[in-house]
Amino acid sequence: MSRSPLWRDRNFVLLWIGQGLSDTGGAASALAYPLLVLALTGSATTAGVVGTVSAAVGVAARIPAGAVVDQFDRRRVMIGCDVVRLASIGALAAAVVTGHVWWPVVLLVGCIDAIGGVLLDAASYAVMPTVLPDDCLESGWAAVQGRGQASSIGGPPLGGALFDVARALPFVADAVSYLISVLSLAALRGDFRSGAQSRDRLHRRVREGFAHIWRTPVLRAFAIQTPLINFAYAGVVFTVPVALRLHHVSGAVVGGVLITLSVGPLVGATVAPWISRRVPLPVLVTAIPVSSSILFGIAAVLVPSPWMAMPLAGIGLLAPAANVALMARITRSVPGDLLGRIFSNLQFCAWSLGAIAPLTAGLLLAHANAHVAIAAFLAADLAAAAVAATHWRAWADTLTE
Repeated sequence: MSRSPLWRDRNFVLLWIGQGLSDTGGAASALAYPLLVLALTGSATTAGVVGTVSAAVGVAARIPAGAVVDQFDRRRVMIGCDVVRLASIGALAAAVVTGHVWWPVVLLVGCIDAIGGVLLDAASYAVMPTVLPDDCLESGWAAVQGRGQASSIGGPPLGGALFDVARALPFVADAVSYLISVLSLAALRGDFRSGAQSRDRLHRRVREGFAHIWRTPVLRAFAIQTPLINFAYAGVVFTVPVALRLHHVSGAVVGGVLITLSVGPLVGATVAPWISRRVPLPVLVTAIPVSSSILFGIAAVLVPSPWMAMPLAGIGLLAPAANVALMARITRSVPGDLLGRIFSNLQFCAWSLGAIAPLTAGLLLAHANAHVAIAAFLAADLAAAAVAATHWRAWADTLTE
């Protein structure tokens, strides 16, 4: 089958550009919130509370987000989210400029921003079958993966740099990104209603989404193994710079190591469509925890050498391809009125353990050493490999459905 040219699809380009700018602005503000609180209060603890609470609110919001976007017109949900975010962050920018800002207001705006971002993500994922033809799904999901990686890498440094110029500047830039996103979403053409017929209460719709995941072996396996993989990877990525600094490695070298770690997922997202079309899904999802366990082991031996970044960068190469293959499979097989819940619930599961990875790494580094810390995260990765192996038949069955 010939594949349609992805970048000629007007709706997809509008969605991709608008959300890319919005994601980058959101990532910039995510760093600027605690920086602003630190400047206002002089308290690192208060700044940490603001960053942690807003992040936790975003994770928790994933549970109802899918049910919300599956009940309403998804384009309107996306526009509404960015309009609210534009208003709240614009008001914060004005308060910073006038000098009338209080740290609880920063926390409130940060939480609004996080909730809006989660709702918008769920809706934008659910409209993929509407904005792209079937033969472009792998390429489209790869572009979304690459966009997310680029935003998460570029957003925080941008936020820090803008904050150094003027405290209000990262929030002004974020407001502009939301305005562009609203305009691009308003220009989308087509019917973006989910087709949902049920008017059940929110908690019942949420439960229906989780029930569908649990009774579908492939989705159940993904929901169990991915939190373990993300926990292991996030923990090791946190361990690396701290361990290097404890061994008096220069900040410039640590920065180079972190850049190296970001290269793997970016390259992986670029080659993901090619890999996902040639490597069977069961092989991909099993290869990720197995190969990453080997690479974690190599990194544990190399600590505290900066060369440990090389095997860790390799971990990010296969993960985007597996995500692309699975997302394309979900998009094709899950009923349209469930898509928002499936994607949102799987994301909640995927990152449910990631929040405690830095704390776990810190405790292990404080009471043991980097070798022990990486070994502990390796154990979590091996557990994920065991889950993948026990669900091999379920993964293989997806090839014949």
